[in-house]
Amino acid sequence: MRIKKIICVYMMCLFFLGGCAGLEVAMENSKVQVVSNLDNVPFFDSHPGQKVFIDIKNFSNYKELDQINNLVIQKYQKRGFKIVNDPNMADWVVQAKIVNITKNDIPAREVKGVDSAGAAITGGGVGAMAGGMLGGNSRDVLAGALIGGILSGASSLTVDSWVKLGYLTIVTDIQVKERKRVKVQTQITSTQKVGNVEQKYRMQGSTNWIKYRFQALTRAKKANLKWKDCRDAMVDEISRILASLL
Repeated sequence: MRIKKIICVYMMCLFFLGGCAGLEVAMENSKVQVVSNLDNVPFFDSHPGQKVFIDIKNFSNYKELDQINNLVIQKYQKRGFKIVNDPNMADWVVQAKIVNITKNDIPAREVKGVDSAGAAITGGGVGAMAGGMLGGNSRDVLAGALIGGILSGASSLTVDSWVKLGYLTIVTDIQVKERKRVKVQTQITSTQKVGNVEQKYRMQGSTNWIKYRFQALTRAKKANLKWKDCRDAMVDEISRILASLL
């Protein structure tokens, strides 16, 4: 009967001590957080009234991202740009490809830097304390420490399986083309290997377009993150980025 009491008291203590890492991660990340990073984005000298051709393609399995193309069109229209269906009639071309989505889940104890050995030692101490509270003799303290150490290790694995900090990352390749009134000289260098010999080719020409290429990285974070938790926020964020380029 005394051992049962030790287990009951220990489990109550464990709820407050052993589950701290999982509880902290869950509370700190209870809401979806979405951030984006764009590198080397130039400043575009555009203005409302100009013609824009929009072409956003979704190559992922998340079909909700298909709507981004129409959302970006609507946002540019609200800002006064004219949307055209033929890129040859446009002053600007905004193209993007959603090419990669990755999902990572990090256990709560890794986020907080808690290890199994530390959990077992803490559990043993709590168990010993519970044994002393109920019995006061060395046998009860020893039994409490043993029970605490065993249950703490098991509870640590249980907490890890309950709470994980989830990250979902979307990579978007972007190309913006600017039409110029005068021809712009271009040069393309390519390398082709034939056997053990590398041959370089240079192609020169002229065009009315200047091309700018860069990437956007958009990441969502939440405890026990699922796609349904962040899909609306991700759609809004990616469409916001693409609609604010010009």
